Amino acid sequence: MKKDKNLLDLLSEKDSDWKKMVASFYKVNNYEKDVNYEVVKEVVQEMYLRLYKYVPNPDKIMYGDEINTMFVYVTLKNIFNNYQKNPNNALVDNSDEYNFEETILNEEIRLEDVTEYQQLQERIKEEISTWNHYDAKLFKIIYFDGVSMRQLERDTGIKLSSIFNTIKKSRLKLQTKFQSEYNIIINENN
Repeated sequence: MKKDKNLLDLLSEKDSDWKKMVASFYKVNNYEKDVNYEVVKEVVQEMYLRLYKYVPNPDKIMYGDEINTMFVYVTLKNIFNNYQKNPNNALVDNSDEYNFEETILNEEIRLEDVTEYQQLQERIKEEISTWNHYDAKLFKIIYFDGVSMRQLERDTGIKLSSIFNTIKKSRLKLQTKFQSEYNIIINENN
């Protein structure tokens, strides 16, 4: 981890990226009309809270000196999916004393950025569809349906180690193929 920076500092450096990711989860044609940007902000804020509270060793979500984007993506996607299932529940625990407004930059989300993220997600889905059935199915259940690995083990009887190793291998494949494209999108739009 970069010296003199804590996890929240590193995460907040990419605040606008996280918001673009969440906005891209909406499957809509008219972003200005159909994307609820208050929900986008709340999902991102909830991600900060969860990672701060539940990741005791921030090095676990680092990829060299950078935040592991896939880890954050999965966290955001799970929070978003849970919200979509039950939008009446508040996302953010307002009783938390940490004031994210002082830490996180409030950058506007450009619609072009959201579209590029959504196109990248589609290319990733196309790539997954070329994998063998087992790998693709496990990955979709974990990342698209938001089922935990432990729950999948209980439901299917597949050993947790097998699920974990398959998902780890699948994430590495995607990261190898799409990380540079993701970085280009980020750098062009910042």
